[in-house]
Amino acid sequence: MPSIETCPRCKRSVPPGAKFCQGCGTTLTAGSSRSSAKAFLIGALAIVLLVGAIGAGIVLTRKPDTTVLPAGNQIRGAGVMPDWLQRADPNIIADYAWAAEHYQELRWIPCYCGCSTVGHTSNATCYYRYDKDGKILGYDAHAMT
Repeated sequence: MPSIETCPRCKRSVPPGAKFCQGCGTTLTAGSSRSSAKAFLIGALAIVLLVGAIGAGIVLTRKPDTTVLPAGNQIRGAGVMPDWLQRADPNIIADYAWAAEHYQELRWIPCYCGCSTVGHTSNATCYYRYDKDGKILGYDAHAMT
């Protein structure tokens, strides 16, 4: 007596070697119920990895917290803001304040806008001019553009 397989979609019995399920028309292959389970697990893993990658991208591209602005017209470690910065959008002022406090991180990030032609060596130098020890010497308006 020939052995009977089960359709992975409708769970009906199908004769061995059948190419299609007579109940629902699903294309059958050898070991199709195992193949379907394996394909499901691979698909589920791919979805989990995709969601994780999207989540990581959102976290890594999040802008600095722009709710905390410098007190008055001072940025800690940078001194009095020039007039052009005091009139800027609060988000830009917050970016400058964040850059002043994160020089160590920003100095390792290369600037990708092509400003190396004006002597900038890292993303930090788009915000401020620094001495060789990393002390802020003055503001640079390049980060506003």
